[in-house]
Amino acid sequence: MGAIAPAVLELQSTLGQTFPEIFDKIFWDKYWDNGTDTRGKPKPKGKWAPRLQASAKNPGSKDPHDNGLALDIFLFKTNWNEWALANELVNVFITNKSIMGWSSVIYDSVTTDDYGGPKLYTGADKHETHIHIEWPRSRGMTSRGFSYQIQDQLDMVAVSWRIGELINPSKHDRPVY
Repeated sequence: MGAIAPAVLELQSTLGQTFPEIFDKIFWDKYWDNGTDTRGKPKPKGKWAPRLQASAKNPGSKDPHDNGLALDIFLFKTNWNEWALANELVNVFITNKSIMGWSSVIYDSVTTDDYGGPKLYTGADKHETHIHIEWPRSRGMTSRGFSYQIQDQLDMVAVSWRIGELINPSKHDRPVY
């Protein structure tokens, strides 16, 4: 097991402290594959999972989830309040890309990365259940201290979200492809 990149840990901690009422909760991940039983039959899918997920279970992997370079932030598109919060968080991340050092953010079939954006995300997982944010190893290991620079923006989002101000659909003009 390797180490989760400092940038990933910093964002995970900052979001957990800023939005404890949602990120301290777990959810039922109905898509989680539990493998097979001793007879080779598929086990029922699903497990309870945290809303902020980072891992470093295979540091040699090219998968940013397995080598500690990605954070998944579970906010569901099917829940209007969560979708609105996710869009505001994505906007904060995009506004602060140079400070945070990430290489890619994906949510609701839209991505912004080192090559520009927003643009249509064409991967198999449309990321309608979570924000995916990842760093390249070089920046993930060295990007630190950005939480202090984005905290005021996150606090403003948190206040607006808590009082229900984010529920206005006109505030969330996302690219449609």
